[in-house]
Amino acid sequence: MQEQITGLFTKELYRNERNSYTMFILESIKGKEIIKTVCTGKIQRIDYNTPVILTGQINVDEKERQGFCFSDYELKEDNIQESVCLLTSFKITGFGKEKALKTAEWFNYGIFNAVEDCKTTQAFEDRCPDDVKKYAKQIYTRVKRILTERELTKEIFSVGDNYPAVTMISKKYGEKALDVLRRNPYKTGFYAGLTFYECEQLAKRYKIPAFSCERADGILLFAVDDNKKNGNAFITIEELRKYVDTLQQKTHLHTPFDVVLATAVLNDGYVIEDNDKIYLKTVYTMEKSLAMNIMRIKNAAKQINEIDWQAVNDIENNEQIQFSASQRESFKALASEGIKLITGGPGTGKTTLINSLIKYLKEKYPDAGITMCAPTGRAAQNLAGKTKCVAETIHKTLGLKPFSTDDLRVTKKMEDYIYIVDECSMLNLKLADIFFKSLPNHCIVLLVGDKDQLPCIDAGNVFCDLLHSNIEKYILSGVHRQNNDSLISINAELINAGEIALKNGVDFDIMRVSDEETAIQLCMMYTQDKDLQVLTPLSKSATGSKALSEKIQSVKTFQSGAIKVYGDTTYHIGDKVILLNNNYEADYFNGDIGTITKINEDYITILSDDIYDFDTGAKKEIEVENSNLHDVALSYAITIHKSQGGEYDEVVIVLTKSAFRMANRNLLYTAVTRAKRKVTIITQDDLLEQAILQKSSRRNSNLCNLLI
Repeated sequence: MQEQITGLFTKELYRNERNSYTMFILESIKGKEIIKTVCTGKIQRIDYNTPVILTGQINVDEKERQGFCFSDYELKEDNIQESVCLLTSFKITGFGKEKALKTAEWFNYGIFNAVEDCKTTQAFEDRCPDDVKKYAKQIYTRVKRILTERELTKEIFSVGDNYPAVTMISKKYGEKALDVLRRNPYKTGFYAGLTFYECEQLAKRYKIPAFSCERADGILLFAVDDNKKNGNAFITIEELRKYVDTLQQKTHLHTPFDVVLATAVLNDGYVIEDNDKIYLKTVYTMEKSLAMNIMRIKNAAKQINEIDWQAVNDIENNEQIQFSASQRESFKALASEGIKLITGGPGTGKTTLINSLIKYLKEKYPDAGITMCAPTGRAAQNLAGKTKCVAETIHKTLGLKPFSTDDLRVTKKMEDYIYIVDECSMLNLKLADIFFKSLPNHCIVLLVGDKDQLPCIDAGNVFCDLLHSNIEKYILSGVHRQNNDSLISINAELINAGEIALKNGVDFDIMRVSDEETAIQLCMMYTQDKDLQVLTPLSKSATGSKALSEKIQSVKTFQSGAIKVYGDTTYHIGDKVILLNNNYEADYFNGDIGTITKINEDYITILSDDIYDFDTGAKKEIEVENSNLHDVALSYAITIHKSQGGEYDEVVIVLTKSAFRMANRNLLYTAVTRAKRKVTIITQDDLLEQAILQKSSRRNSNLCNLLI
C-alpha cells in the first residue's frame, strides 16, 4: 500500500550519480518533535533543507531498521517551518529568518506553487511583499532551477536512467532547459550523452514527425559522431546512406535520405569534400591545419651535418651494445631538421635507439634543448624510466588548459630544438594538430611508435597516415627485448602475420573455456594471490573491465580501515584504481593508474604506479575529491585500449563471445605486447583464432593525401 511522508532533505548518505539512486535522511517536523527517516529512491540532486513529499512504502531491513522506499516525489512545503528552511537554505545576503518567515506566511507556505504559477521573474516580484521584492529574482531563480530539474529528470528518466544528462542540460540552459529539450530532443540529447534511440523516444513523446528537419539533423549528427568515435575523420555518402537505411529498419520511421544529405549541405557545421566525404567542420579544420603545419616544418628543414659514425661506434662500445643494421641506419634521421618517423614492433630496440640518439645529440649539440613526451602519463613515465631523462605528457609539455568545453589552449612556448615523441600510434588528430601547430619552423621531430598497435581513440590515424606519406621514415627489425626463445615475441609476430598456430610454453599459456562464467571464475582464481594485470576488449559486459575488476576485488584481502562508497563501488585502502578523465586543475589524466593509500571524508589519495617526480624519484600522489569520484574506477582489469603505453610483468587476456565484434588482430597484438615476462590468454572456444584472422579496417582519413 502506497503512503506519503513529508519533510526536509537534510543529509545525503549515498548517491549513484549515474541513475540518481540516493539514500538520505528526511526530517519531519511534527510540532516540537523531529522525526528522522532513512529514505531510498531516485531523486534529483537538491540542497539540504529542501522540502519534499515522498510516495512509497515503509520497509524493514534484516536488522529490523525501519526506512522508507519511495517511487515518486514532489517538491512542496507542508508547513511554515519547511518554507522557512527552504528560503534560508538559499543563503541570500540580507535575507535572514525574519524575512524568510514573512515570505513564507505571505505565500501561505507555497513558495514552489507561487514560482510555478509565475511565468517570469517580474510576475513573481510583483506578487512579493514590498520589503522582499529586491530578493525576488534570487528566490525565483533558485526555486525555478529546482523545479526545472525536477521536470527534466522526469523527461530523461522516461527513456533511460541518465542523471548526468539531466545535470548537463540543466547547467547549460537553466530555466529554458525543458523548452530546449522539447524543441529539439535529438540535438539537445546528443550533447547531453543520450543515445539516438533515447532521443527518438523523446521525439515521439513531443510528436516530432519523422520527416522533420530536427530528425534529419539528428540522424546526421549521430551518424557523423559514431563514425568519428570509430576513428574516422569523415563519413562517405555511401556509408551515410547505409547508416540511414539501418536506422529506418530499426525504428520503422522513414526520413528521406535526400533530406539528411541536404542538412549536411546547408548546415555550416559540416564540410563536404570531393562531393563524397562528409566532415564535421571542426575535424576538417584540424586535418587541414595538421597537414599545413607538418608541411611547414618539412619545407623549412635544413641539412645539418653528415653523421659522425665514429661517435656512433663510441656509443656502441661505451654502452656495450651492438646496433642492428636498421638501428644504425636510423642515425641518419639526425642529419637534417624536420619530421622523422621511427617504427618497429616490441623488442626491436626502439628504446635502445632513443637512448643512443639522445647521447649522440647531447654530444654533438650540447646547447640544443631536448623535449621528450608521449600521449599518456603512463607512456611518458615509461619513456622517462628507460631513458633516465625528463619525459611528460604532450598535454603537460604544451601546458594545455581548458579554454571552453571543447577547446584547449597552449600556455607554454615550444622553444627547444629537438622533440622526441613516443607511442605515436596513440596520437589522435586533435592532439597532433595542437602539438605540430606549436612547434617552431626549425627543429628535429622524432616520432616513435609501433604501427601494428591499436590506433588512437577518437578521430584520426596520424602515425599510420604519416608512415604512408613521403615523410622520412626508419623501420626497425629484429627482436632484442626478450630472449630469442621468448614465446611472447614469437607469438606477437605470428599474430601480426595472421597466423593462428600460436605456441604454448612457460611464458605463454592459452586456456580454453566453453562459457563466460568459467572464464570469470578462472580469472578470479588466477588473480587472487597475484599482482598482475587483466586485459579485456570491453569496459561493459560480464567480462568487461568493470565487472571483472569487481569480481577480482571480491577475492582480495584488505586491511581494516576506512572505506569510500561511490555509486555501486566500495573502495578500500590498497585497491588498484584507474583515472578515467583529464583533470587539469587536480593534475591527473585519463589512464593514470595507482593504489589507494588514504581515504578521507572529503577525498581519496592515490599513489601512482608509474608517474614519478623526476628530481626526487618519489611516486606521485593524486588527491581526488568526492565531487570527482566519477573519474575513478577499479583497475584490476582494464581495457586493452587503456593499457596502451604501459608494460606489465604479467598479463591475463580475457576473450569471450561478448567481445566478438571488437576482437581483432591489432587488439590482440597490442594486449600481448604489453607483457614483459608472461602472457595468459583465457579464450572462449575459438575466439582467439577468429580475432587473429580479423584484420582492422582502415580508417577514413585524408591526411596522407594532403601531405604532398
